[in-house]
Amino acid sequence: MEKDNKSIELRSEKIRNIIGQVPSVLVRNGTLSICMVLIILLIISLFLPYREIISIKIRVKTVPDTFFFNATKNGFFVSDTILSKITSNTTIGYIIDYDTIQTIHSPISGDILMNVNSKEYVEKGKNIFWIVPHNYTYFGLAEITIEDIKKVKKGDKVSMKSYNNKIIEGAIENVYFIPKTQNFYEIKIRFNENPLKENLLPEVVYEGQIILSDISLLKKIMLSIGIK
Repeated sequence: MEKDNKSIELRSEKIRNIIGQVPSVLVRNGTLSICMVLIILLIISLFLPYREIISIKIRVKTVPDTFFFNATKNGFFVSDTILSKITSNTTIGYIIDYDTIQTIHSPISGDILMNVNSKEYVEKGKNIFWIVPHNYTYFGLAEITIEDIKKVKKGDKVSMKSYNNKIIEGAIENVYFIPKTQNFYEIKIRFNENPLKENLLPEVVYEGQIILSDISLLKKIMLSIGIK
């Protein structure tokens, strides 16, 4: 029994000696390295962006409306129009079939975009040209799901990539809370600047995203644990 007590006291003494020893260089350097790594990660998280987005498809519209002309019958489209700008009531061309000739006039003034060549055969319903009115303004319409409608609000930033990969920025102008279809709602998007015709085409659908948050990773972590 006495030997056991001495053994316990001896081990206790050794433990006290170990605790009282100054940490070795390896231990001190290891602790310092861990601290340095934590500081570096903290700095990185301060500058690393955290962006929460909702991917959407944006259909571009104009005000006033862009005029689209589709062939009303089968035939050959004939035109000598080479102008990029046109005034109202200007003759644009003709659709000629076996026994009739249909004359096509421009109902509005604007920039004309031809989709077919002269003397090309067109079928009924084929889009022949469209006219983007002068002094137009672009805006966008997009559909979002029932789940996402709860996350967005008026003023949320929106970015969109045009067909030539130019980034066009804007914001949500209106959120329509009456469902457009059973599972989708519609939002209206205002662009920060009126894009050039070279970057956007009306009635074309482009890839875009709604930016719900654009903060640093550190800020996101702090917010998730309740620190503002």
